[in-house]
Amino acid sequence: EGGGGAIEVEPSGALAELVLSGAALLVDVRQPAEWRLDGHLACSANLAAYTWEHGYYLPDATFAARVAEAWPLDQPIVLLCADGA
Repeated sequence: EGGGGAIEVEPSGALAELVLSGAALLVDVRQPAEWRLDGHLACSANLAAYTWEHGYYLPDATFAARVAEAWPLDQPIVLLCADGA
């Protein structure tokens, strides 16, 4: 178990147990164009965790606040990205 109540689970286990049962929200953190053009899971929402500026991906310092604004925090949220980083 990690800090802040986070636990590590295999990605397929997290998806199957939490998202598909409706017990958690799946948030894809890729850029909106990646989400749209590269494909996404139908049950996922999209909220980018980084910005693309001058040829570099930069962490979005407001990401956590935007998550808290968009969804209730009493439900687990599973974050999904393209490369697992």
